[in-house]
Amino acid sequence: GSISLGSFNPAVTSALIVSGKVSLADSWMHFAPQFIGAVLATYVYKFTQ
Repeated sequence: GSISLGSFNPAVTSALIVSGKVSLADSWMHFAPQFIGAVLATYVYKFTQ
């Protein structure tokens, strides 16, 4: 978003880091939830099939 700079897409987060809108030190706050969400989605998919 325009206020929090949050996104669900790691590619967008990477672009924000490269463009300098998000510092490398703060990038973990963006990548960690995306990674955790991907892992949880994998398990939900696996156990609902």
